[in-house]
Amino acid sequence: MMLNFTYESGPLRDLLVADFEALARGFQKCSQIEEVFDFLMDTMLGILRDHVPRWNERNLVYCIPEEVLASCLAFLPFRDRVSASQVCRTWRQTALSFPAVWETIDIDPRNIPIDISCSKARDYEGPRSVDFAADVERHMSRVRTLSWDRDHQSLRLPAPLLENINIGVDCIISEQFRAGRWGNLKTLCT
Repeated sequence: MMLNFTYESGPLRDLLVADFEALARGFQKCSQIEEVFDFLMDTMLGILRDHVPRWNERNLVYCIPEEVLASCLAFLPFRDRVSASQVCRTWRQTALSFPAVWETIDIDPRNIPIDISCSKARDYEGPRSVDFAADVERHMSRVRTLSWDRDHQSLRLPAPLLENINIGVDCIISEQFRAGRWGNLKTLCT
């Protein structure tokens, strides 16, 4: 539906002009007129802000229970989860409120470069499962499960929550890897 409003005529304009004239009556200085203008603008924005949630309540997108939305988001590929969490405030809040949405991050090497530090996943502080070939150095301290089939130099960093690791390339497990940096490690597959 296309709205056909014009600022040149109409009942809204008539009301605003009447309100402006009533509030500005007797003012002589521009600064006083600016205050009236600012007051009217703030009032109109406040009214719109108050009514938007009521309009949204009637929109089916906002009627989806948070648990259902979070489950749907968790099934999306990582990149789509990031996009979906930017649809609106409600979806972002839901995405960040449900840890399952960000616990597993699968990044397809064909989609690289993806910088997870710029994603919503950075806001989730809990343990997570990660399967990707990009650089994870900034996130190693929060990784619980890691599947890796590329260069494994970043694995020298401490990862106290790491429980499972699956390295898809031949590598030598040196003392650096066993020096207590992975206190919770239960499974190592190469």
